[in-house]
Amino acid sequence: MEKYIVFTLQDQSYAVQVQHVVSIERQLKITPLPKTADFIKGIIQLRGETIPIIDLSERLSIKNASTDDDKQILILNVDSVVVGFIVDTATDVLDLRQEEINPVPTLFNGIDKNFLQGIAYKEDDFILLLDLHYIIDQNEKNALLQVIHD
Repeated sequence: MEKYIVFTLQDQSYAVQVQHVVSIERQLKITPLPKTADFIKGIIQLRGETIPIIDLSERLSIKNASTDDDKQILILNVDSVVVGFIVDTATDVLDLRQEEINPVPTLFNGIDKNFLQGIAYKEDDFILLLDLHYIIDQNEKNALLQVIHD
């Protein structure tokens, strides 16, 4: 049994394994950074640590993303890089057994299939399980590390 944090983007449910979650924060003041990818919104200071912030809607190419100020930031540890993802709302903790996780359908016509590790169906809702290792590739991890240490 694996635990997942469920969150929403544009009324679609997504989830990441709870082992990656450091904290869930209210929207904080983000300091923009020049010359970074469009989906990297900048950095925040949180408990003495500089954390790069990624707009997950933009990273996943989700169109018409909401611009509400009451979004949340999921602070995650991805391969020893602490990064924040802007999401609409973190909604739940979900227990999933391996047999409840289905492969991404061949004809999936949503976000890049490489970003997904599977799909689960719970309480009349499809939940897309993100693969954090593809959300931020190695080059992007190196760029984020450079941002933090500059």
